[in-house]
Amino acid sequence: MNRHPFELSIEQSIAANHLLDPTSDKPVIATLSGGADSVALLAALTALGYRCVAAHCNFHLRGEESMRDEHHARMIAQSLGADFHLKDFDVHAYRTENGGSIEMICRQLRYEWFEELKSTTDAQAIAVAHHSDDNIETFFLNLLRGTSLHGLSGMAPRNDTGIVRPMLATSRTDVEQYLAYRGIPFITDSTNLTNDYKRNKIRNLILPAINNEFPGASNAIAATLRHLQANEALYNALINEKMEGYNSEEGINISRLTKEQNDKAALLLFEYLKPMGLSYSQAESICSAAALSGQKYVTPEATFILDHGMLRRASQEEKVSDSDIEMSIIPREEFQPVRDGSEAYFDISVLDGAPLTVRPWQKGDRIKPYGMRGSKKVSDIFTDAKVPVDRKSGIPIVTKDDRILWVAGLRASSHYPVTDATRRIVVLKIRKQS
Repeated sequence: MNRHPFELSIEQSIAANHLLDPTSDKPVIATLSGGADSVALLAALTALGYRCVAAHCNFHLRGEESMRDEHHARMIAQSLGADFHLKDFDVHAYRTENGGSIEMICRQLRYEWFEELKSTTDAQAIAVAHHSDDNIETFFLNLLRGTSLHGLSGMAPRNDTGIVRPMLATSRTDVEQYLAYRGIPFITDSTNLTNDYKRNKIRNLILPAINNEFPGASNAIAATLRHLQANEALYNALINEKMEGYNSEEGINISRLTKEQNDKAALLLFEYLKPMGLSYSQAESICSAAALSGQKYVTPEATFILDHGMLRRASQEEKVSDSDIEMSIIPREEFQPVRDGSEAYFDISVLDGAPLTVRPWQKGDRIKPYGMRGSKKVSDIFTDAKVPVDRKSGIPIVTKDDRILWVAGLRASSHYPVTDATRRIVVLKIRKQS
């Protein structure tokens, strides 16, 4: 069967980048706006034999034009034999409640729905219709904003969330020629013709001027993007290899990193943790604070704690309650104490008067440890036991009359001790989590 060059390009891109499995029965979600790019992608995928689910978002931002787009997308999906799924969004209501720009809200809502649809349809991937011209626009946008190698590399053929871009090796001209050959109509979003957005200015003004002065510039820039993506892959591999020497189960050794890498430490840390949302300014702050403890750094993906020169991903903060502690009363003759800190023992008189309470640790807490003179800071007990900073708040503190009786699992106080005169003993244990 003779393939159109556009379809061959899509097929080759899928195979070269392992974007889709042509032998799988699972469908492919094809995002379908009704514009030329998305229509061409759906047409090519169906021509290549993929079972497609056409996903259309109606944000209701352009009145009758939004309804025109929906009707056209539905018609195209039906004509190409693809299942059609529609999602309506109230963007203005979302913005009133959450804030943000219209553009970013639409992007967030769109991709959240695509992920839901991928799950409910058991699709193998979400295919979007970005082509090489889009990638060049992204290159310039990132360049003008200020960026790193990652930003200059543009969009990748696939990402870790199941988004694939089979059309990155094709151009807008290729798209229009293919649709003309197939006789498939498409609609044009009127906002793409205005220069109200930065991307549109690059598309409608800057790139035409560059190509006019430098014929073939778009092809050269597209080739540069491919080289930069290869460079970035090598760069990331070297970053990971370099950082492995500073990473362990305990975390990243920031003290040693800053000592050995000097002015490169922040860059290495940033590139290594960039997938977790760490910013370069946060990386600089962490390296500057290497000798400190307790600093917390929050990113969109994680929370990191700097603890005695080690940077760890913080565990979810636990809340403590009375249910964390199990209490029993035993007669003296059954008393067989363990000395590993997992249990605490008190004379029965501890139950007289004010009740026992359980709370989290507070800064400034002190305990009068059993077998010691004077008191000791609970924070020092944590330090001695090497309790990570972010886990301190999850250790139950048992008190009575504002006096600490037990730092659960670590140290008991000398209050209400078991003596030769004790006939009944109160036993406290940490309740095991089921």
